[in-house]
Amino acid sequence: MKKLGTCKIGLLLAVLALLSGLCLLPGQGLLANSSEFQQPEPRQPISDEQKKLDETVEKKFEKWKVQLQEVGILSGQSRILAVNAVDQIYDNWCGPAATKEILDYRGDYHSLSTLASWLGTDSTGTRIDNVISLLNAHQWRQYVRYNTDYYPTSPSWQYQWFLKVYNDIWNYASPNLVQVRLDDFDPYYIPNGAHYLAIKGFYYDTSGQSDTTVTWVDSYNKVINGVNPFGTHTMEYRAFAYNVWVSAVGSP
Repeated sequence: MKKLGTCKIGLLLAVLALLSGLCLLPGQGLLANSSEFQQPEPRQPISDEQKKLDETVEKKFEKWKVQLQEVGILSGQSRILAVNAVDQIYDNWCGPAATKEILDYRGDYHSLSTLASWLGTDSTGTRIDNVISLLNAHQWRQYVRYNTDYYPTSPSWQYQWFLKVYNDIWNYASPNLVQVRLDDFDPYYIPNGAHYLAIKGFYYDTSGQSDTTVTWVDSYNKVINGVNPFGTHTMEYRAFAYNVWVSAVGSP
């Protein structure tokens, strides 16, 4: 058998990757194991300094909740936007699909293939900075990148993240876009994987009687680990925040 040269082998692998539609880049698509690009930062142990900050923020948060209850604000408050899931078709097109979900909600309709072209989506997926730039060019609410690499398990960070979601959805009727880590995210459980989701709503309970939750749509329309995740889902906000890598949230 004739031996293939290194260049030909590399080209063959690249073609196979494109045909398979797999997302090879952490933070850009569904599957991830390439060392060529930045991978999600590992979840860091909470430092003593961060623990002190958490305690301070939690005390303020509890005091704030009491004040809100006294004036009857936010208790049991919720808002779910009419954001519908879009089938991403290919494994590496979750970025275009999440972008389309938000733009469709705004009445700004474009085909998935057009968005994939505009976003520079390739076999590795889509860069979130490209998504933010495109969203900002097509709607009045301007998004900024909100990194969450270091303390996703920190209560103070989880509160801050949820309040950004709350502010965008309640005050501006503006969906959020997030990339979640998939290593612990049901039903995926993919080491070093990342996936785009559009946050469409929340339920905010300050009474302590029920969970405060976030609601999102998932564009992945295939069975994985026995479950098809396509459609709308709701999760307690801290459990969801634990999996967030980076967000696109409205600018203050």
